Amino acid sequence: MDWGPVFTDKGWKSIENDVAHALIAFDIIGEHVVNDKVDFTLFWNTRFFDYKDENNVPIYNALASDGSSQANGLALSIWGKYLLDNVGAVSDGADSSYVVTYATKTSSNDKLNVFLLNKHNSESKTISLSLDNFSSNGVAVVSEYKGTSIYDTAPIFNSIGNITAADNTYTVKTAPASITVLEFSTKTYPVELTHFNAVQKGNHVQLTWQTASERNNAGFEVQVYYNDAKSFKPLTFVESLAGGNSMQTTSYSYLNKEAYHNGTHYYRLKQIDLDGQTTYSAVKAVEFEFQDQTTVVYPNPFESSFSFKTTSKTAEYINVSILNTLGKSVFEKKVKLHEGENTVPVELGKNCAAGLYFLRLKSANNRQTLKILKL
Repeated sequence: MDWGPVFTDKGWKSIENDVAHALIAFDIIGEHVVNDKVDFTLFWNTRFFDYKDENNVPIYNALASDGSSQANGLALSIWGKYLLDNVGAVSDGADSSYVVTYATKTSSNDKLNVFLLNKHNSESKTISLSLDNFSSNGVAVVSEYKGTSIYDTAPIFNSIGNITAADNTYTVKTAPASITVLEFSTKTYPVELTHFNAVQKGNHVQLTWQTASERNNAGFEVQVYYNDAKSFKPLTFVESLAGGNSMQTTSYSYLNKEAYHNGTHYYRLKQIDLDGQTTYSAVKAVEFEFQDQTTVVYPNPFESSFSFKTTSKTAEYINVSILNTLGKSVFEKKVKLHEGENTVPVELGKNCAAGLYFLRLKSANNRQTLKILKL
């Protein structure tokens, strides 16, 4: 692999962890996985190692020192995410000197992923695929890896939408120096839900979800379950923003302003077809930080010990823990609170270093995190 100043007379003059080298790495892996004579491939380096050779050239890791994916690692992760049971090269009728195509599908033949590697550094290439040996549902989900140029060290990889077949042929325009992934399936879903999340927003909960496609979709009933309830209950109904049918990405949101309850909130979506058929999403949990229960820490800053005063609505046990800025627990204690106002002393000792810590209080009816400073 021509990486570094030693090889500048034979390959790329750039020695950066950039798109150019990432495409080379991706293609090397592709050549190996489709070769039935290759049983095992070790690609080095797929972790962070802070090392430089005699030419003061760093080794171009898949990961950066903070654990994030560099250009090389992001490209390699595409193989890990989309590789299925069987792999092979594909005849796509394109200019083979610039475009390389790989395909992978399940043994059950219900899912097919196609990788389009455009090696040209400045020209886009239009590819037409005919699925002669695969019965697609007529839709391909398209994702793309690319940077601003072959020398970009911070490329991105994300979904760019869907394409539909015309006479069983899918046509896609690949960007210069890019990897395009097409996902095909034999299954037809009334609604393809690709994202659903719920997060606390002040005293409310923000729900967001997204569909990749919709067919005969009336809309979504948003449901909630509190830990003091007996079952899920409906909050609202959100009509389809796509008019019931769409092959494009559609985004939804709903802010639950209902008075919050103690403990954990559980949310799910009930998707309803125009004919009344229903399906349910996965359940998302939100643990509330309760703003109505005031806790006071004194003294703060402190030297070795402090106390906190809190009011409990009922007699209960509360878990008290202190975490450092790395999230590591340095103190844990279980305390029984009585109904009303409580004062709890905490002895941290002098073994812990001075600095910022977090006091975390958690019970069935209370969860709070407060900043404390040790002198």
